[in-house]
Amino acid sequence: MFRGPISALAFLTMPLAPLAAAEITERDHTGTSFELYGHVSPAVTSVDDGVARKNSFADNSHSKSRIGFRAFRDLDSDYRLGFRFETALGFRTTEDISQDDTPPLMDLSQEDIRRVDLQLRTPRYGTVFVGQGSMSSDGVGQIDLSGTRLVNDVSSSGDAAGGFFFRNADGTLSDITVSDVLGDFDASRRGRIRYDTPEFAGFILSASYGKEILETDTDEEDFYTGVALAYSKVFDNEVEFAAGIAFNRRDRRPDDDDPFTRDDIYGSASLRLKSGFSLGLALGHRDTEGVGFTSRYHYLKAGYETHWFGFGATAVSIDYFYGSDYIEDGDNSRAWGFGIAQRVDAIHGEFSVGFLSNRYEQQLASFKPVNAVIAAVRFDF
Repeated sequence: MFRGPISALAFLTMPLAPLAAAEITERDHTGTSFELYGHVSPAVTSVDDGVARKNSFADNSHSKSRIGFRAFRDLDSDYRLGFRFETALGFRTTEDISQDDTPPLMDLSQEDIRRVDLQLRTPRYGTVFVGQGSMSSDGVGQIDLSGTRLVNDVSSSGDAAGGFFFRNADGTLSDITVSDVLGDFDASRRGRIRYDTPEFAGFILSASYGKEILETDTDEEDFYTGVALAYSKVFDNEVEFAAGIAFNRRDRRPDDDDPFTRDDIYGSASLRLKSGFSLGLALGHRDTEGVGFTSRYHYLKAGYETHWFGFGATAVSIDYFYGSDYIEDGDNSRAWGFGIAQRVDAIHGEFSVGFLSNRYEQQLASFKPVNAVIAAVRFDF
């Protein structure tokens, strides 16, 4: 029935378009507002490791399919109490697939839970979050105004082909995956307590402390501390600018079998002009106790967004990543890619195609590149 992976992708997502157009918001008699939201984001990938090619259908790791629920109530003019629950849908993701492993299509577990937290917001004193959710440094290293992040972000190469192993020069599989040596140091979600200051002249300062509470296959007692400063502003001439810088510490307790401390400092910035041109950059620095070397990366992205069609914006971009000393002193990793994304506003949808090329080198060893093509769609509701 299907003539190729992109045809299959189109067929499988057709029934989702009417759902994407829905907006589900309710308010009860007590004044409490409820909102149901989410999106679906399937993708097809074709990965070439220099010897063989593998085509796969999976959830797009750049933006996993999810569903969420928000409720909030204004206690008075200065206080708003909120609750949020959000979970991924448990589909296998593009980063889970490798040359020798394709997980089951669906395997929902507690590790798919993204957010379960309480929030107390005040315009004067800021916001407190308690529960599973984003650390304050989450997302600070991935600020992007290009409109193409679903398929074009080689600083997150692990999302599209991260499970694939590099092949040695003789064609045999190494034990080094794309995600081992390519990717930013951005934080994630933990069980945490977090505080965000009120916005002041576009700036928000945030701090958090937490630990991993959902993983079931680890005995590690790792604690995480994050501090971030973010800035965002749209100027009168329709120029948009966003930037952030963050510090994140991962601390394994001394009574653990393998204690260590890892400090990450990273940041990103993105500028979008009225003409539609955009420019983004990111960099990061990682210092791990006892390793003897420091990991670094630099990332650059240029894009252009316009309205070639009446039904939605079209965005194109190209990007480049360089990293060093990820696994051993003197190694380096490089990646470049390009992508195009087409919005369809009437169905809250986006259709994207991208290409990325990943390369890794050590001082005494060389590896074959891993190239990937990804075609993805996303419907929001």
